[in-house]
Amino acid sequence: MNLYIIRHGETEENARGVIMGHHHGTLSEKGLLQARENAKKLKDKSFAIIYCSDLQRCVDTAMQVMKYHKPTPIIYTEELRELNMGSFQGKDSKYIDWDKELNGDQFNTKIGNGESVSDLRQRVSQFIFYLIKKHYGKNVLLITHAGVTRQFISIIAHIPSQKVLDDIPIDQDKVYEFKLNSDGTGVYLNQ
Repeated sequence: MNLYIIRHGETEENARGVIMGHHHGTLSEKGLLQARENAKKLKDKSFAIIYCSDLQRCVDTAMQVMKYHKPTPIIYTEELRELNMGSFQGKDSKYIDWDKELNGDQFNTKIGNGESVSDLRQRVSQFIFYLIKKHYGKNVLLITHAGVTRQFISIIAHIPSQKVLDDIPIDQDKVYEFKLNSDGTGVYLNQ
């Protein structure tokens, strides 16, 4: 299975340092250009299906992709939403004492009483096996968020979450490509 992932374009809120999580967001001019560039990079690919986070910043990114893939079915799903940051959503990140909030455990702490990174990892793992069951042997595109993309990289390529968090930036103008095996392992082709 060939899996392609793109992140939504930059939002006005990203540019201001606002924590979005499950909030929708509005693509900035730069974000709209990033979405158009990714759409052009993908225009010659053929996809059996496209899955997209149901948050508006991803939906708006998908609209650019769909200009080149009109006949391809698209499913909007909350399974591809960013990490739920609970009470921190909508707040400026520079005012949060992350060391205090995470209390030394960035993987199991439910951020702002939302989700933990471990919760997100479990959600992504379940989605990987859903994709394998439904679309194995086909080309699939996902339009999602940075945190979700990091977990796909970590799970498929067996890269520890901490290394992905520390060493792999998730750009808004890049296509992430994977070869996915039937057991959920695979190769991250952008390494």
